[in-house]
Amino acid sequence: MTLIYVSAPFRADTKEEIGKNISQAEIWAMEIANRDGVYPIVVHTLIKRIWGIDPANNSGEGDKAITEFNLRLLSACDKIYLCGDRITAG
Repeated sequence: MTLIYVSAPFRADTKEEIGKNISQAEIWAMEIANRDGVYPIVVHTLIKRIWGIDPANNSGEGDKAITEFNLRLLSACDKIYLCGDRITAG
């Protein structure tokens, strides 16, 4: 089983734009899984939908935990796929 860390734009100026970034990352993950037969990991989904942390309203308290989680997850993945046409903070 090949685990792929999906790196894609996340932060944005509005909640709506963040929502679009999350949705787009999920679309890329589905495309990656179907095309390459791998298991993509989308941190965007974990942060927003599973942990319930809203980056648009995050006071910064969750940033340290999110960064630590990302680093641990990256170490478990076999590859990183860079998606999108820009790099965002975070």
